[in-house]
Amino acid sequence: MNHINNIWHRGGKHRVISTVYENEWFKIRKRDNYYSLEYGFPQVVILPLVENSILMVKVKRPLIDDEPWELPAGGCCSGETPDETARRELKEETGIWIECLNRFKALKPISETPGRSPELLLSFLVRITPEEFEDRGNQEDEITEVKLMSYLEIRQAIISGK
Repeated sequence: MNHINNIWHRGGKHRVISTVYENEWFKIRKRDNYYSLEYGFPQVVILPLVENSILMVKVKRPLIDDEPWELPAGGCCSGETPDETARRELKEETGIWIECLNRFKALKPISETPGRSPELLLSFLVRITPEEFEDRGNQEDEITEVKLMSYLEIRQAIISGK
């Protein structure tokens, strides 16, 4: 593949940007001596809060042969707005459907992989009631567990390497 897409000019430097691989979900691009992963559509991450806990999902990740705890996240489908994506991904990964899109509050975008992707994840906060958490439906098969975790539990898991 390896075709040149464009030349980037910044600060008097000229950088050749070429696509070395692409499929319907992402591209691998080369910018001088650096490679980056770039999605073809916006990505979102959701911070779901239930009172003083964060709703986390344990996800099957065959690539790393592990099931890490993560925040619900995913990519926009064609014609879908980022807040609609957040609502859909929350439902798919936790079984919780939030009808009112106004409950999804946009936060500042964050970087998933600084230095490896020029893209930012669009992030949303949503407050979920304990009743909505208890009444949730089923989640996708890739999600093996849905759990409320306190800030302290998350901090301890990060420090311990879990």
